[in-house]
Order: sequence, then structure tokens, then C-alpha cells
Amino acid sequence: MTNKNAIVKDHAVKFLKSHTTMVLASISHDVEPQAATVYFVSDDNLNIYFLTAQNSKKADNLRTNGKVAFVIGWGPEVVTIQGGGIAKELPVKEAEVFYDLIKKTAISSVYQWPLLKLAQEGYCAFKITPSWMMYLNLNKEKYPDIASGEFYKII
Repeated sequence: MTNKNAIVKDHAVKFLKSHTTMVLASISHDVEPQAATVYFVSDDNLNIYFLTAQNSKKADNLRTNGKVAFVIGWGPEVVTIQGGGIAKELPVKEAEVFYDLIKKTAISSVYQWPLLKLAQEGYCAFKITPSWMMYLNLNKEKYPDIASGEFYKII
């Protein structure tokens, strides 16, 4: 990995960890696209973890077809990550770990929707392993070493 690629990946990892919501697109049983905003956490390997209600459209869609697309960061700053990959449901014990982690990092109150709804209706967790990811940063004032008019290929 070249020095520039390492810098870009480092910025991307920090960007992911500084955000808590993303738009997730999945495909329904009828091959219709569906999108929803979800809370997420990420790791240093660019994997993304999110929760959804056990019986949600997202969960049903992903159990049938795990292909997803996602967007993280949509303003006001023009810095964004767009990507896609495969989402796989995690075992119940791992889902509990991510429920607690998201509750601590992404939610300002345990009474905030959707945590109450998820706690009442049951939830499941998914891990997205990205097959492609692009990073765009147009903020030259705040990020002079990384800002560019081009997308950087992360994966």
C-alpha cells in the first residue's frame, strides 16, 4: 500500500468511526430496491455492523439476498463514503454485543427510538463485509492533505 493509500484509508477509518448513521439499500423479495437509515458501528478493517428489528423489511431482504449498498455522510460537509458488499446476520450473542455498543456510541438516550422499539420487538445484527468502498472529501480547508475532486478507491 502506497503512503497516499495508507493516508486515505486512515482518513476513511476515522470518518467511519466518527459517524453513527448510514443509508442502507437492500433488495426485496420482489427485486425492488429499498433504503433505510440505520445506526451502525465500524471496525478498523472497514467492516460495518448494524441492528434492525427481527421482523423488519431489511432483515427479511438480507436473509434472502445479502447484497447491500450504503452511503455514510451526506452533508453539510462534502465528505462521504459510498460502498457495497454482503451483509450476514450475526449469532444472537454477537447481536447483544452490538446492541450494547450502539447504545453507548450512537444513541444519546436509551429512550431514543429505535432502541425502545428494538428492545420490545426483538432485534438482530448484521455485519457488512464491503466488496467496494469509495471515499470523497472536497473539504480542502479542513483536510488539505486528503481533499480532492476525485473519489478515492478504498476497497
